[in-house]
Amino acid sequence: MLLRSPVIRRTVYYLFIIITITYIVYKTYDYYDEGYFNIFDSSDPIKRYNKYTYKTGDLIPVSGYKILQSVADPSSQKIHELYTHLDGYNELKDYFIFFPEEFYHITLTKLINNLSITDKQLEKLENEQDLLDKNNTQTKCIAKKLRFIDKNEIRLEVELKNDYIDGYLKHLRKRWDENFSELITEHCTSFYIPLAYQYKDIPNEYLLNRFNETLEQWHDIPFEIELNSIDICSYASLLNYDTILADVDEEI
Repeated sequence: MLLRSPVIRRTVYYLFIIITITYIVYKTYDYYDEGYFNIFDSSDPIKRYNKYTYKTGDLIPVSGYKILQSVADPSSQKIHELYTHLDGYNELKDYFIFFPEEFYHITLTKLINNLSITDKQLEKLENEQDLLDKNNTQTKCIAKKLRFIDKNEIRLEVELKNDYIDGYLKHLRKRWDENFSELITEHCTSFYIPLAYQYKDIPNEYLLNRFNETLEQWHDIPFEIELNSIDICSYASLLNYDTILADVDEEI
């Protein structure tokens, strides 16, 4: 008899809906928190180690745009010796994915992290690249410190000249904010070259100390690094950066 009351029936109905939604949200979050690539498929064996890598030692597919400066011909610079130094420690490769030196770069500004932008937005980026190409934006930076961030990456922290940051780069960023602010996610205030991404826990303190010693054995810091001109790039993975005007240049 009580359930015949409209108020009670509605209350029971809404309680059922709330419990059902709560259960679905909880299970979905549980799958996500466990690191499954497909959060709706608990049978998926591929788990993320961090935001860059899977525990299998593969890079996580990412895509988007960024404004960067690549290292100019790294094989002919001092940084090549650092690359060779790290590449010689095969044991490191059991825990890290190392970048080929031709992909060494610093990020100046992070843009939208997907490739789904409108034709009008792409045109804005292409116009900006045209402006950048009309000026010589090559510069140099100073390698300051090798840094290992546990469960994340090995990076080479660098320093740009103050007049380049406070003068030229500040001017460029103002123009970028005016022309395509909706695509900008972050103007970087510190700069580094990613060298390797970790994909497996280092099992003990002894091995961790050995890895740190390997980095500390590189005594030739600081040193100078030449950088190419500024490029606005799209990327379909962390090892695949293409300037947005590359196709146009090839046709010409």
